[in-house]
Amino acid sequence: MDDVLHQIIVNAIRVMLPLQAVTPNSKSSICTPYCKNKCVNAYCIRPNVCQCLAGHRFANNSTSVCEPICEDSLVDCSNGRCTQPNVCECNEGYTLAIRNGRMLCEPVTCREHCVNGYCVEEGRCECHPGYQPSPQFHSICEPMCADGCNNGACIAPNTCVCNAGFVRAPESDRCEASCDPNVVDCYNGVCLGANQCQCVEGYYLRVPMNGGPAECVPVCASGCANGRCLAPNECLCNDGYEYRVESDQCEPVCVPACLNGICIAPNMCQCLEGYAPIEDPESLEESRFECAPYCDPDVVNCTFGICGGPNVCRCFDDFYSTIDQLGRQTCELMPEPVECGKDVIIYEVENASHGCVCDETKDCPKPNCPEVKPPVCNVTCPPSLPPPTPCPKVVCPTVPPTKATTRAPPIVPITCPPIQSCPDVICATMPPPECPTTPTPEPVCDELYVNCAHGDCIDNNVCSCYQGYQLAIGPESIVYCKPVCSGDCTNGICTEPDVCVCLPGYDETLEGQCEPYCEEPCGKGSYCAKPNICECENGLILNEQGNCERTCNPGCVNGECINGRCFCETGTLLRHGHICVEAQDEVEDLFIRSRFAAEDDEEEDEEDDDEQSDRIEPLNCPEGFRPVPATGECVCDSGAVAVDGTCINLSTVDKYSSHYHSPVQDLDCQSCLIAL
Repeated sequence: MDDVLHQIIVNAIRVMLPLQAVTPNSKSSICTPYCKNKCVNAYCIRPNVCQCLAGHRFANNSTSVCEPICEDSLVDCSNGRCTQPNVCECNEGYTLAIRNGRMLCEPVTCREHCVNGYCVEEGRCECHPGYQPSPQFHSICEPMCADGCNNGACIAPNTCVCNAGFVRAPESDRCEASCDPNVVDCYNGVCLGANQCQCVEGYYLRVPMNGGPAECVPVCASGCANGRCLAPNECLCNDGYEYRVESDQCEPVCVPACLNGICIAPNMCQCLEGYAPIEDPESLEESRFECAPYCDPDVVNCTFGICGGPNVCRCFDDFYSTIDQLGRQTCELMPEPVECGKDVIIYEVENASHGCVCDETKDCPKPNCPEVKPPVCNVTCPPSLPPPTPCPKVVCPTVPPTKATTRAPPIVPITCPPIQSCPDVICATMPPPECPTTPTPEPVCDELYVNCAHGDCIDNNVCSCYQGYQLAIGPESIVYCKPVCSGDCTNGICTEPDVCVCLPGYDETLEGQCEPYCEEPCGKGSYCAKPNICECENGLILNEQGNCERTCNPGCVNGECINGRCFCETGTLLRHGHICVEAQDEVEDLFIRSRFAAEDDEEEDEEDDDEQSDRIEPLNCPEGFRPVPATGECVCDSGAVAVDGTCINLSTVDKYSSHYHSPVQDLDCQSCLIAL
């Protein structure tokens, strides 16, 4: 029995060995079983006896043709055909699907894929729970949020992402407007979102020039100069100023009050026209609060008097005011009087008669009222005019008292007429002039043409966008400021500068890009190309099992391409790495009909060598096979080929054959016979 087993093993090992392995210089016989009818999906185990491959059965009571088996509990192939064990290829108009753990072919109802749903008929999608049909796209189901997700984007069922400038309310999905206090202080206003504040009545939005946050500040109609507007039309004056109802302004305060001057700043006086600061006789410093009238020496000679008003001199006692030869007002000493009689005052006057002469009355000096110059109206009106300088009271010269004399004049006493007093002159008070004001009109941007919500209106219908925005033309040709995202915002919406919100069905990556999301993970060699749609990578194709695998290049002829490699059916051999030929054709080329046909074999070898030398190509052999470029064959040195097409190592068989103690059924002789 052991001898028989040894002989079977030796014959099995020699089956697929190249001829050179037996006899280096000649070919030897290769004996294989021959089946008259070709074994399809089976291998010939004995002459005219076929055995089906695993997962196959004889078709229609045939003894040579085997068909794959698709178990009803796993596969429903009523609308397709079973091409491999438990693998169904659907007919045209049907698509492969898995329902309740069972593979089946169902009719193709929709040509367009339903996002976040499934197709029930052509042009109608049934949305998954938590989703609703999109009003714009019939093939897209949008997620639903219970609170409506106002001022935000609903990216998943009851998952709301607030727009820029809005934040989620505590314990709610509502998005409330948010104003960053570092950008805008909306304490006296209403936040509209995205750092936009609408001030309440009596306030306006002020943007500081130093770049600080904008704020709603009160409006004071008077402008509140030299003070701070605390509330609408309520002004708090600065230190050193006090509010005056008459002018509705904060005016400076000088303590003590200015004398002959006006207070132009806290404790700072400005002398009126015709007045000058008084000098302290000890320190010779000018006083800050007192001003005295000034008399120009070229206009008034006030040597014997004091300056009682601007260019007006008050004479000392015993002096009277007059005009000198230069036309200046001056003070002259009164002459000594003489007594002429009881009622006559006689002056000692040198004349021809040596009598008493009445003093001629002089005209009163003509008073000059100060000239008020009109102000120069420019950007800022000058302060209110000081009160007009009162006209000096003209003092007419009086008759000096009589002085007794020892001599009486020889003339008849006379009486001088009474001297008329000068009338008081009152200067007219001029109302202070007012400068006309021309308000500068504010630029207006009409919302029908320009929406300047994210910019400043710098001219009529001219908008300057804030940083991070750029001008764009929106619907109805309205110009608006559009946010700019520096990164790639494909499949998303740029809601504010550098903030991209992904569309439904897309997720944001760490790089800030929006990539499609597939609920079911894609198989090996595929990627998520669209929401819930997987596609094969470049160079791969989708196989019947739904996986992506490499193609065979050149294509596999009479065989099956599995992940870029060509596998032949049992009973065929692989030639040139991609052509499967019938085993019986190869046997005709290799089989030695007679031990004595060496010459014919040598001639055939020479012809084969010539042909093969002209077309030596690289071989792509299955696992365990050894390529032979000279013959274009893949040889299994052990001679045993498994059902899956791999070459079996018979080192285990050698161990058994060396001891001759194992029974035949312990060996995997079925694998050995496959090669036959």
